[in-house]
Amino acid sequence: MLVLRSQSASILLSIIAAKTNDGATERVANVWDCGPVIRLTGTQFPLWSLARLWHDGGSDYRFGAVMQIKGDYLVNRLVYERFGSKNGLVRYVKYWLLSQVGAYRRFSAYRPGSDQRVVFVCSGNICRSPLAEVYARSLGWEAKSCGLDCRDGFPADPRAREFARGVGLDLEEHSTVNVTSFEFQASDLVVLMEPTHIAAFERKVGKGHTLALAGSYCRPPTPYIHDPFNCCIEFFHRCEHQIMEAVRRMCD
Repeated sequence: MLVLRSQSASILLSIIAAKTNDGATERVANVWDCGPVIRLTGTQFPLWSLARLWHDGGSDYRFGAVMQIKGDYLVNRLVYERFGSKNGLVRYVKYWLLSQVGAYRRFSAYRPGSDQRVVFVCSGNICRSPLAEVYARSLGWEAKSCGLDCRDGFPADPRAREFARGVGLDLEEHSTVNVTSFEFQASDLVVLMEPTHIAAFERKVGKGHTLALAGSYCRPPTPYIHDPFNCCIEFFHRCEHQIMEAVRRMCD
């Protein structure tokens, strides 16, 4: 019996096989989780299919492995695709509870004036804020973006560029800017992605700016939009769609 574990699933593989006539030892193909499909030596099999075995000493192929998906598989898929990570889930719940007692009321859903610039701020200025910037501009608003923890002059994340192309936007010319390099205006509406960004922004840039949390524009509102940088592609797309919803509702 061989137990294979991956980030998003634990798969129990029970091998039912025998040696070939010439005594060659059977081996299990390299197996890793890739969502709802398992890849075995370049061949895709549904999770409920039999695993492929091959023999060291010949070309005879046998199918003799039974897969059983452990109970944590669907739970992990839910967590990683819906919240990005286990930490993402914990933070989502934490900040949602704080929002229910009014902790972020003064950072909720400010409506920008028709002549007001909107500056979107995230951590790295490569995934969330660049998309928000180009989408807001496509809706006719003056918009910029920058990051709290980035260096200047780097392109947007390749997944963000691909997502943008898929919705008719362009991030190919994006270049990261750190908040300390960005020239803020007193009238700017600064839209942040996470509650922790509030203190970080005020520490690096200063107080006195009008701040809002991007998720407060969503329905239902949320104070926290998790950073998708180290997350699976399903959550990455989910996050980018959430960013677009926030911008669309903000600009209505």
